[in-house]
Amino acid sequence: MAFSNQTVEALCETVAAETSAPGGGSVAAIAGALAASLVAMAARFSTDDWEDAGGTVAQAEALRARLLPLADEDAHAYENFLPPAFRGLQYAA
Repeated sequence: MAFSNQTVEALCETVAAETSAPGGGSVAAIAGALAASLVAMAARFSTDDWEDAGGTVAQAEALRARLLPLADEDAHAYENFLPPAFRGLQYAA
């Protein structure tokens, strides 16, 4: 299961588990996607007062769409980087 398909609680459990991935890169990508979501929300509330709000929403949505898949890609890349002895520590996504 992709990280983006997990509940917040399940995602936190996956990150906290004693596994080699997900790690910092995946969590950073998810945090960045959440930040982009907040920017999009704030811009949507600002359309009456901010001329560039629509463009900001579009950029934030594009960033979120790019960052979420990077969380999974980072976890898979890290798993492939590990020596074979450590590859048994699979993540649940």
